[in-house]
Amino acid sequence: MTSEKHPNTVAGMFTRRRILGLALTIPLLTFTRKASATYIPTARSLNVYSQNSGESFSGVYFENGRYLPEALGQLNRLMRDSRSGSIIQIDPELFDLLANLSNLMPSRGPIELVSGFRTVETNRAARRQSRRVARNSLHMQGKAADIVIPGYSIRQMRQAAISLQAGGVGTYRRSRFIHVDTGPVRSW
Repeated sequence: MTSEKHPNTVAGMFTRRRILGLALTIPLLTFTRKASATYIPTARSLNVYSQNSGESFSGVYFENGRYLPEALGQLNRLMRDSRSGSIIQIDPELFDLLANLSNLMPSRGPIELVSGFRTVETNRAARRQSRRVARNSLHMQGKAADIVIPGYSIRQMRQAAISLQAGGVGTYRRSRFIHVDTGPVRSW
């Protein structure tokens, strides 16, 4: 008996048409799974409060397929170095990460920014106070933020941030905040 006469055999299951169908379906399933895990709505907004300056931002920063320059300028200023006041262009993906985290963890208050951008000097000073501060911290590239989401435990914030698979997640239990960044996916 040949597999052509018995389509339920292993050889009959792998026809050229079925293999082609699988080849086209697998990437689609992978894309769908990945896209749903990192879904970002067409209009993106943030509500962030800086613990250092007492300033806040609440509004839309992305709309109609583009980042809004004025809103990004306000967010860049909010995330400035707390010691020197230096401002750089923050990675917009960091704002997307924060917006996704905020959507996962609705809070009565804004996300509290503990630390955003750091100059080399500010990072050096932070390293002198704590061995946990990285020498080449992504804070110095505008790709990291230390945050608190009011109403949630450190553990809950950490789990939500890790579930996004959008970058690094660090836990600082004594300081009661988490670190998020847009670098490689990892956690500590």
